[in-house]
Amino acid sequence: MKFSKRFTLPEIEERWWLLLYDEETSKGSKRRSEALSRERIRAIQSKIPFSADEEQLVKAVSSAINPTGQCFEQLLEQHRQVFHHARTPKVVEEYWRELKYYGLLADQRPLAMDDELLQVVGHVYLYILYWSANLRNSDREPIRHVRAQWNCRKSAVGCGGASPQSKCSKHRTRNTRVGAGAS
Repeated sequence: MKFSKRFTLPEIEERWWLLLYDEETSKGSKRRSEALSRERIRAIQSKIPFSADEEQLVKAVSSAINPTGQCFEQLLEQHRQVFHHARTPKVVEEYWRELKYYGLLADQRPLAMDDELLQVVGHVYLYILYWSANLRNSDREPIRHVRAQWNCRKSAVGCGGASPQSKCSKHRTRNTRVGAGAS
């Protein structure tokens, strides 16, 4: 809903309360509402969102045909008890075109992905699952091992961390425990 300016929720609630319970505000609002033309009132009412029952009836119109206003006029006449009284054939047709555009009509299949794209998406998804499971279930030993190798290479001992026979005793136990003999 559009307002003339930004309002906070308490301001909107206060305005509703005034409209409902304050006699002066209610009278002024009623006078302005009565001054609206019938066309303006119908235009406002025609923008009311479609109900689920209305939507099902509109979705039933085939996407294979190019319906005219007459088709939607018949739909409105046949189901007058379902549709809001302010619905016009033009409004219903615009809504039908929007549903058709997004592939939401009853006789339209939902948009399907290409098989190759589905395979790629599936592989990426499996890759993400695999690595997220490994990161959750591991104690990050491989990461520590790589860091230890780097630190040993930078240190004065210079063991390189490449073999179980390294000069660095801390790193040697890591290599034997992890089973990584080569860098």
